[in-house]
Amino acid sequence: MDQASDAFEGDPMTTDLAFPAGDLAARVLGATPEPFAPRRMTSHASWFVDDTNERLVAVASPATPPTAADEILAYALAWQGDRDLHLVLPTPMIAQTLMRLPWIQTTVRVWETNGSGEPHPVPIPSRHQILDLMATYPSRPTHPWRIRPDEDSWLSGLELGGLDAQQRPSYLSWHHRGLQVLKVSRTRHGLRVQAGVQYSMPRAGFEVFDQTINGPLTQDQRREIEDTIRTAKTHGSQTNTMGEHRLQSTLRQQPEALGLVHLEREYPGYRGPGWDPTGIPGRTGYIDFLGVDRRGGLHVVETKIGHDACVVLQVLDYAIWVQANHTAIRDDIRTRLHLHVGPASTSLTPMHLALAGGKHSPAFNAYLAGQIEALSLDTTVRVHLVEDPQADPIQLTSLDTRQMWEPTSPLVAPPVRGRRWPTRLTADLSN
Repeated sequence: MDQASDAFEGDPMTTDLAFPAGDLAARVLGATPEPFAPRRMTSHASWFVDDTNERLVAVASPATPPTAADEILAYALAWQGDRDLHLVLPTPMIAQTLMRLPWIQTTVRVWETNGSGEPHPVPIPSRHQILDLMATYPSRPTHPWRIRPDEDSWLSGLELGGLDAQQRPSYLSWHHRGLQVLKVSRTRHGLRVQAGVQYSMPRAGFEVFDQTINGPLTQDQRREIEDTIRTAKTHGSQTNTMGEHRLQSTLRQQPEALGLVHLEREYPGYRGPGWDPTGIPGRTGYIDFLGVDRRGGLHVVETKIGHDACVVLQVLDYAIWVQANHTAIRDDIRTRLHLHVGPASTSLTPMHLALAGGKHSPAFNAYLAGQIEALSLDTTVRVHLVEDPQADPIQLTSLDTRQMWEPTSPLVAPPVRGRRWPTRLTADLSN
């Protein structure tokens, strides 16, 4: 049975202790299951293997939040190895799990359970069925929000030099090295102006400016906004989220580092059917970067600082949506940015991961090699390591397959399991 040295510092146990996970695993296996409990494993499911260690089973309770479907599949693929994988899931988790499986080459079977009785096998849809479903989700606005000319005059005189202005569908913002320090939006009561770092918990000495105006800023208001912005620029935020925004802000200016000619930041998209069994509405999100290469091909780029066991599934979700909606996205990019975008390829949209280490975690964590290996051979995932996410320009180092499994860099963690037999054989034959 597999073991690992590090404890997984994740969410607390959310499974129902009274839930008969072992009984359901026994019904799936047709034999008495053995608990599978390596220390570096998510607690959102109960885990078992059969007596020959040829099948791995994850059983999730109906009490488990549906959003845990991502984590369960991510850890399952990382620990699967040469075993067949069986996922026993409550109904709300089924759709989000199934939509990824046509692009996964390892043996995965899904069983639906309502918490009692016999689990029922669920057929895996085809790629065409998934792409057809993803193409039904309504497009989300990409046209930026604009301030009216009369409102623009209200803000005249503000000193915003050195800040990066960004337009979103519902507001206008200014950033310093990826950190939002000023935001303007419209409410029914007027123009809302927010300056400073909007901490979830207020911090003494870091108070923000947040007022709704209906006319030109007063001299006192202008001075307060500028003072608040200066404080935010000086002290900023030390969270991974803000660090990732800084990384994105810098990387946006150097698409050539990824082999691309353009990077469109925070492109609105979908990550799958969501938690509604009907698949409507979809699970919305923002792609960190939608990239365009020299030939007009679309790429999906996700950045991450610190530990995230689900980042491979995240980039896969967006790549599937982009593939399904290629024509609409191509027309949008052509119209707004006047960039050439070619016809869709038969292969899935190429994916990129730009990964940096966190305070206590490597850039490429121990779960990602097994997940990438589990993807179909016709998918493309390019991994780029970022040694210093605060640098300008960002220095990227490509991570090849061999280095994923035999790491020589402190930015890469040893995988929780070794390679599967097809890749072991391929590696042996190539030596």
